[in-house]
Amino acid sequence: PLHLEDRNTMICASIGAGKSVSMESMMASALKRGDKLAVVDPNGTFYSKFSFKGDVILNPFDARSAGWTLFNEIKGVHDFDRMAKSIIPPQVDPGDEQWCAYARDVLADTMRKLKETNNPNQDTLVNLLVREDGDTIRAFLANTDSEGYFRDNAEKAIASIQFMMNKYIRPLRFMTKGNFSIHKWVT
Repeated sequence: PLHLEDRNTMICASIGAGKSVSMESMMASALKRGDKLAVVDPNGTFYSKFSFKGDVILNPFDARSAGWTLFNEIKGVHDFDRMAKSIIPPQVDPGDEQWCAYARDVLADTMRKLKETNNPNQDTLVNLLVREDGDTIRAFLANTDSEGYFRDNAEKAIASIQFMMNKYIRPLRFMTKGNFSIHKWVT
């Protein structure tokens, strides 16, 4: 039913029960109305059946991928924290969440500082947060809220923050750079 389409849907069934067929039916209905679809399609099954001229692919390992960076989604000061939370999601384990929260702060402040210095470059962001040592990051984050995470004698804390950074932002290195904006596409 149309009034339920904007709700979350979970389809649980065994192999061959028709989960994909059901999804294809919902997608066909939405496309018939002219709706836009954002589809996670790891093996390309839906794209092979529903692709249209002008479709946008975001996949760092697909030559057809549109170019995109985190900075394309930044429109206001609140977007840095929002984007950091999107890249480093909340954790179930309280211990992991603590370090991820610190990593989100550092990511947001680093993005903010790169933007303020007219260098909103995703490769610079990843290299700084994944490859550089604590002293280099501390110097870059001078006069930000995250500067305190990089105090002297905090090597274990710095390492924990960088472990989380490595896990979540390292994959951004593979994304093709360009001007595509998910926000602009949706609106």
